[in-house]
Amino acid sequence: MPARSSYATLIIMKRGYKILISLAVLFIVARIALPLGFLYVINKKLSHDMPTYVGRISNFSISFHRGSYEIDGLRIWRKDRAEYDPIIAVDKIRVSFLTHLFIEKKVLVSVDVDRPRLHIIDSVIKGNQQYGEEQNWEKLFEKFIPYDVENIKVADGSIVFVNRDYKKPVQVSIDKISVSIMNLHNTEKVNRKLPGQIKMSARLQREGWIRASVQFNKDAENPTFNLKADLTSTNLARMNNTFILYGPYYFLRGEMSLFSQVFVNNGAVRGYLTPFFKDVEAVKITWNNRIEKHIFAESIQALGDIVLSNSKRLHGKRYAFSGQMVPGEPRWQAFWTAVRSGFQKNVPGKKNIASRKVSSFSAKWLESTDGQTPANPPKRYGLREELELFQNTPLLVPTSFDQNNFSPHVAR
Repeated sequence: MPARSSYATLIIMKRGYKILISLAVLFIVARIALPLGFLYVINKKLSHDMPTYVGRISNFSISFHRGSYEIDGLRIWRKDRAEYDPIIAVDKIRVSFLTHLFIEKKVLVSVDVDRPRLHIIDSVIKGNQQYGEEQNWEKLFEKFIPYDVENIKVADGSIVFVNRDYKKPVQVSIDKISVSIMNLHNTEKVNRKLPGQIKMSARLQREGWIRASVQFNKDAENPTFNLKADLTSTNLARMNNTFILYGPYYFLRGEMSLFSQVFVNNGAVRGYLTPFFKDVEAVKITWNNRIEKHIFAESIQALGDIVLSNSKRLHGKRYAFSGQMVPGEPRWQAFWTAVRSGFQKNVPGKKNIASRKVSSFSAKWLESTDGQTPANPPKRYGLREELELFQNTPLLVPTSFDQNNFSPHVAR
């Protein structure tokens, strides 16, 4: 009996070893084969599923013990352009399963995005434009992340808006973007009407800082959110190429800070914009820029109108606006339409602008300037000769704005 018992034990142990070895081999094969399989499938979809764009990823990896997978080196570019000029590039996308919610029978994930870069190109020639409007990006990224996303974190992102129609490209850059989005789906434990939350910070043109916080309801039929945002210490002269092309305005010097709050509920939009300016000298010019009007161009023109309108009331004046979203329009287009129409009612129009338009503008200046000072600045105000400006001195807008002693949601 003891001999038979030991023999049976030996057989069981051998079978156990075989099972363990088989599982180990299966795990190793899966560890190698699954990432390669996902890499092939994702690259195939990026190559064939987009009508205008094509893309690829450089690597796909799975971490079983962490319950996560990673996508490295994502690049998406237009089919008629080179890969080195992508509209979207991301160093790493990390998708982690929230295992503590499995007990509640919920499959939710957290997404970390490292160094995403968005490259937008504007042009009067439609073939040169790169807005990405023709692609359903949400549907595309659902193929990478086919799960409900609970949290999103973005680190060190950047957005570049460029127009290359002229010898000196017009460029606006936003870098050091940091975004945290929370409570997208698991909202029943959050006892408030706007359960979602977004916190964001970024740097504009390498010196001005943008900060924003948003509370929102993702499940609402129409956009429903409360936004507070500020932009501080932006050097206006560094954006002169942009203001000239889309404004058109020219700033000899000055800093700008903006504070705003927008509340949207059931199609109704209301909010305010409070600008502050420091040592601003600005003029308004006109020329046939032929730029098609869109949200960016309209925003630049509205901002310039505020600067050049009624300088005595620019010291923290609150520009309130309200409007109603148009039924039937796409949600965010309807939101922008409501903001634009409400804003135009309360901001002084062109008839109040404290400068005259010039009759013509030479594009030669735009080709030769660096966006801060004229290429050959004469005497005191170099724009008179180059831009054939009016005889009045440029508008001077001093301010007593002190960033350290200002509360944007209290001051009037």
